[in-house]
Amino acid sequence: MATNKSPLALSAVGLAVLLVTSGCLSGPLGGDLTTDQIGERIEQKYTEIDSYEANVTTMISGTDMDQTTVMHTVAKPESSMTRTEYTGPDSMAGDLVVSNGSAMWTYDASENTARKLDLSGLELPTTPNYGQLVEQFTDQYDITQQGTATVAGRDTYVLELTPKEDTEFATNGTVWIDTERWFPVKTELSMSLQNETTTVTTVYRNLTFNTGVPNSTFEYEPPADATVETTTLPSVQTYDSRDEAAQNVSYALPEPDVPESFDLDQVSVTRSEGNVSVSLQYANETSSLSVMKRNYQMGASPDGETVSIHGETGTYQSVGSIGIVTWECDGYQYSVTGSLSEAALMSTAESIECTSITTAASI
Repeated sequence: MATNKSPLALSAVGLAVLLVTSGCLSGPLGGDLTTDQIGERIEQKYTEIDSYEANVTTMISGTDMDQTTVMHTVAKPESSMTRTEYTGPDSMAGDLVVSNGSAMWTYDASENTARKLDLSGLELPTTPNYGQLVEQFTDQYDITQQGTATVAGRDTYVLELTPKEDTEFATNGTVWIDTERWFPVKTELSMSLQNETTTVTTVYRNLTFNTGVPNSTFEYEPPADATVETTTLPSVQTYDSRDEAAQNVSYALPEPDVPESFDLDQVSVTRSEGNVSVSLQYANETSSLSVMKRNYQMGASPDGETVSIHGETGTYQSVGSIGIVTWECDGYQYSVTGSLSEAALMSTAESIECTSITTAASI
C-alpha cells in the first residue's frame, strides 16, 4: 500500500486528462490548452487533496472469477500514507493494510499474523510527473464524454476509454470522475486476454476530502498475541546516465548497441542481500527496450526457444508483443526485453560483451 499514491495519481491525473481531451466540457477545463498547461492545472487540483476517506467496493467478474471486496480506506496521497481495513468478504473481514510511507504492515485476521515491510530502501516518488502521464494517456486512448451522472452522491462526468491500437491485452473502460475534485468516484475497466474478458468495477462511497486526518492514523501495533514477521524489500536507486550508475556498481555495466531511434531513459540498480541487478531502460516514441545484468541466476522458461549468444546457450521467449532473450556468461545473467522483433532483440544481445571487469564501487 505504500505505492498506493502512484496508481491513484495515475488514475486521477489520467482521468482528468481524459476530461480535458474530450473537448466537450465547459467551465475551468474549457479552451485550447497545451500539454504543459493541462499538467499544471491537474497538479494544482491534485495537490489540493491533502487526505481522503471512503468506503470502497471492488467487484471482479470474469470467466472463472466472481469476487467482491469491501474496505474502508483513509489516505494522505502526497505523503504515501494509507490505511485500509477490509469488511468483506467474510474470509477477509478484519484484514488490515497500513503504511506510513517508510513501513507497511499487513495483518491477516483469520491467521492472526502481522507482516512488516521496511520501505526505507525504496525511492518512492514524492511528486508524479503529471506532464508525462498526460502524454501517455492521450497517446494510448481515444476518449469520449458520455454526459454526466450522479454516483454515490457526487456529480460526475462520464468518460469512455478506447485503446487507439489493437493489442493482445486490451483495456476498455468507463470512468465517472468527480467534477469538483477530479477524483475517480467509479471506474469500470474490462481487460481482454486470449478471448477471455475480466471486468473490474470500483466505487468510492461516503467520499470525503481534507478532513484533518492525523498522521497517527497510519501507525500500527499488531495484537500482542499475533505472529509477527519482518521483511526488508530490495533497495532501488535510479540514475540518469550509465556512467553515474557505473560508479555505484562493482561490476562492468553492459554497453549494448540499441536501434538508432532508442535513447537511454534511465538506469536502475536493485540490491537485496548481496544480489545486485542493473537495468538499462531505453525508449523511443512507440516502444521500450530493457537490458539487464545481474550477479545471480534466475531460471529461464523451459518453454523458450534455444538461442546462442557468443557461443553461450540462451533462450528466447515471447509473451504477447513482448520478447525476451536470456543467457548467462562468466557468472552473470543477462537479458534483453522489449516490444521488438526477435531479430532486433538478438542483435542487441549479441552486441553485449561478456565481461567480469569490476570497478571500485562496493555492492
